[in-house]
Amino acid sequence: TGFGKVTPTTVAAAADGSFPVGPAALRLGSAIAPRAVTGAGVLDEAAQARRVLVAGYDWNRSGASADVIPFLVGVNAEGQPAVWIDLDGSGTIDDRRREELTDFAATGRTVDATAGRGAARAPLAVTVTDGAVQFHTLAQSSSHGSSCATIVAGDGFAGGKLSGMAPKAKLLSYLLDPSGQDVYTMAELMQMFLDARDRGVDAISISYGFARGSLSSARFLADFLDEELASRGVVLGFAVGNSGPGLFSAAPEDYVPHHGFSVGAHVTPILARNVYGWAGAFEENVVNFSSVGPTDGGRAAPDLVSPFMNLARGRTGSRVSPFGGTSSATPAFVGSVAALVSALKASEPAPLSARLLKVALQQTARPVPSVAGLVQGSGLVNVAAAYDAYKRLAEEERAAARDATGRTPA
Repeated sequence: TGFGKVTPTTVAAAADGSFPVGPAALRLGSAIAPRAVTGAGVLDEAAQARRVLVAGYDWNRSGASADVIPFLVGVNAEGQPAVWIDLDGSGTIDDRRREELTDFAATGRTVDATAGRGAARAPLAVTVTDGAVQFHTLAQSSSHGSSCATIVAGDGFAGGKLSGMAPKAKLLSYLLDPSGQDVYTMAELMQMFLDARDRGVDAISISYGFARGSLSSARFLADFLDEELASRGVVLGFAVGNSGPGLFSAAPEDYVPHHGFSVGAHVTPILARNVYGWAGAFEENVVNFSSVGPTDGGRAAPDLVSPFMNLARGRTGSRVSPFGGTSSATPAFVGSVAALVSALKASEPAPLSARLLKVALQQTARPVPSVAGLVQGSGLVNVAAAYDAYKRLAEEERAAARDATGRTPA
């Protein structure tokens, strides 16, 4: 959930030791003693110089649902990249470091905006990549997004008893609208995907549906994702939706790229009986509300199915709750594909082919007995078999290229 990169620029201190922040000045407490202090703008450079937008935080008590807060970027006394943010509006950064942030990926450091003038929806954090700082709000642990993240890369949650599909995966999370209203433009949506691509992601899990104005607008997004992400080897998984059963219940899904995946929800009888109390479940199935194509554009959906009803929701300790829908099946699929990609990258030339990955995963998926093909697509994902299939397909393509040119392709 990034608010945008900050490219630091040097800011000179005034004679009294304060630093200019927009129309005001921000003073560092004497105990911080940074090696260097810089500042930069996140929003409009002219109007909001060196301030960050924080959702759910009313810094100036104006009654707004979001506000801008002064901050400085620099290097702290331990030599770590740091951000100092004036949460309480005192004009001085707290000496006890309640207002200092260091790279969350390295230190796990957050600050609680409720210590300032207003109530924030979530803690603040920063990450530092290639010298650029990015602000974040951390999702609440019981939220839809956190449950999806846990399914992908949870590592020893529920008192150490459970793990996600790829517990060592590194996650990126995006919040397109910091106000929490889920209002954003097509340009912002596309920029999110491009940012993820540029940061080197291998797979993207999308557990919600996009509003679309027309079939042509959906196809525009699909073509964009194919050209800009799938062509670079990024695997894209989309929840097929929870509007089933029945034909055409996945009608809007034309925004799924041709080399991406629409994912339905597979359920085992053990999960059905023990998690949700569906006493009559005696065989594996595709859950009845998992959407089914064809889409408005004539495409089949889903492409395949993945496990549904994962135990993910929970706050602390050993407490968990069921988290269902195709929203849970999609991160289970993407997490398993992340493990597959990790294994393939150790032996196959980069970038991997999203086209071959899709062929391999669909060729090796296991059909679910007694379930119609249109309802389950190619069947239940089988990662181990897909690994072997990809290597075979990739070698066949390399051999064909050698035969055609007489040379081994780079």
